[in-house]
Amino acid sequence: MIESILALILMFLCASGVGVLAERIRVPYTVLLVPVGIILLLASQITSLQFIGSINLTPELLFYAFLPVLIFESAYNINWKQLRRNKWSITLLSVVSLLISTILIAVAFKFGLGLAGWDVPWQVVILFGALISATDPVAVLALFKEYGAPKRLSLIFEGESLFNDGTALALALVLIAAFTATEDISLATMVGEGSLLFVSMVALGAALGAVFGFVFAKLIEKIRDDSSLELTLALVMAHATFISAELLSEWMMHTQHWPIGISPVIATTIGAITMGNWGRYKLSSQVHEFAEHTLGYFGFLINSIIFLLIGFEFIDITHQVDMSTLLVPALIAIAVVVVARAVSVYPVMQLFNKTKLEEHIPLQWQHMLAWGSLRGAIAIAIVLSIPKDWVPAGWVYDFTPQAFIAGITIICIYFTLFIKATTIGAILERFQLTKMTAIEYAGYLLARMRIADKALSESERFLRRGYVDEATALHARDGYEKWKTRAIGHMQATCAEYPQTPILALHLHVAGIEAKVLHRLYHYKEINELVYRRLLGKIEERILDLEESTVPTIATTCEPYFSLFDKIESGMSRVDELRNHYLFARARIIAANKVLEALEHATHEKNLFADDDVQDLISIYTKRREEAKKHMRTLAEKAPKIVGELAVEHMEDGLLKAKERELEEIIEEGVVTPKAAQKLSERILIHRTTKK
Repeated sequence: MIESILALILMFLCASGVGVLAERIRVPYTVLLVPVGIILLLASQITSLQFIGSINLTPELLFYAFLPVLIFESAYNINWKQLRRNKWSITLLSVVSLLISTILIAVAFKFGLGLAGWDVPWQVVILFGALISATDPVAVLALFKEYGAPKRLSLIFEGESLFNDGTALALALVLIAAFTATEDISLATMVGEGSLLFVSMVALGAALGAVFGFVFAKLIEKIRDDSSLELTLALVMAHATFISAELLSEWMMHTQHWPIGISPVIATTIGAITMGNWGRYKLSSQVHEFAEHTLGYFGFLINSIIFLLIGFEFIDITHQVDMSTLLVPALIAIAVVVVARAVSVYPVMQLFNKTKLEEHIPLQWQHMLAWGSLRGAIAIAIVLSIPKDWVPAGWVYDFTPQAFIAGITIICIYFTLFIKATTIGAILERFQLTKMTAIEYAGYLLARMRIADKALSESERFLRRGYVDEATALHARDGYEKWKTRAIGHMQATCAEYPQTPILALHLHVAGIEAKVLHRLYHYKEINELVYRRLLGKIEERILDLEESTVPTIATTCEPYFSLFDKIESGMSRVDELRNHYLFARARIIAANKVLEALEHATHEKNLFADDDVQDLISIYTKRREEAKKHMRTLAEKAPKIVGELAVEHMEDGLLKAKERELEEIIEEGVVTPKAAQKLSERILIHRTTKK
């Protein structure tokens, strides 16, 4: 036990050092972790360092401890609206391209091995084709983020990997079950039962994941305002979903002998997406601040351990088979995998573009999809799931098929890490995928102008208060005025090249203001989760339209729609519905007021925005505000008592927040003693508790 703890501590120290080094030399940290793992295991031969080898990458450790967290961390941050807009491209890549890749790799690898004098049974090459087709986006997405790759390309990569992992694992498990079966069954029966098992694993996995995501989100809602418990439940959901799917699948397949199962990867993926897009709003606002950081931290730790242990696994394989023997098969496998990935991407995406089901996927993106597909944890997980005593008919070599597949797989992983991952940055720049779009650049320039305006106003304030002399203030103003002037010049040049840029940038600006207002209202509990989700959802749809260079339509009517699911899920009574309508209209008014203030300021930026565009938006938001006020008057006529109580409640809320902020300032200034501050805090808390 002590040895394992020491080994973990050493691994975390190495991971931290590797992370710092990787950031400085601009390579994915996973690339450096594998050789470090090999070095650590070699170092374990030293007597004083033997404790390093006390941890091994077992199927149980990888499946039940590591994979659920990695899947949850990735899927939790997937935006459902973006996923829905790219559902066809992601589905084609994760299912159709996977099957094409599996078949091509199996056939080409079998043929290539035959030319090299290797007689490997079909079962082995088919299984290798299935497991090596599973992609791992960890290193790629880190580079995409660093280099600023297009958001949609990153989403397609991550979405494909998440669902590709589930389908690849399901396919591999079906193949393992078929190839290791002790009973003689016909090919037709094998294909029929295998197809049913594959479809059931995907479909039932998705259904179970949605149920677990819903149940755990409701549990979190019940304990709201206890941030530690909320985050703990969210993390527990990942393991609970994964293990439950595995146990149910085991019961159906081996106890009941049904030809159906449940994919734990698909279940955890759908559960995490449900939690991240619907259950996220059940979390307290303060949990939002650190949930993603916490999940990212766990993801870093687990990825570090996995890639270090892959190095350990490589050394272990060398004890089972002479790696020099596998050199030729490995080179054939690398060539086959690269070509098969390209063949499974380019034709599929070309046909997809012709259907016009979604936005066009450029050829440069297809190059990245073909080259940027790395391999990692899922491939290793499948390798470890292959029985070590499995020997298919026709196997004539001294080492086992599992050792053969493991050795080839690890070499392929090394190739993707050391060759593909290290060249992705250069390829992104070669195809100009790091260049900002017109609307991104416009947003950047608008931000520059806002920063310059803030700096200019602050320099004026410093001068008035005597913090700086006039010469220093003048020097600062001169610099920031030039900075702003250059930004305006770049903006005008961008607008001349892309005439639609000003209106898109203006719409993005007001959408951001609305989102910020709603977030503050939700943070201070002036609107509930349902109203916040409904209002924010519309803004997110508009932002997605803008990212696709489409000017969105902004509705002016104020008729909030709550679905039957919303009403049942929240237990909405007639009084609750009236309350939600009131909160909806009030939030609309507050957001419209903030937007109109910003648009009034925009009218002075005549060299940036066309007067007609600004006036159109002013007209829209004025009408939105008036419609919301009209809706509130209608509610007041229908239920004067409820609306009156809500108005008083919001006034008291505002006063309480003002008192809390003032007390914070008083305490910071040291005006009162700690005892007096505690007494004042208790009085305010009594008022808040009484109001509740």
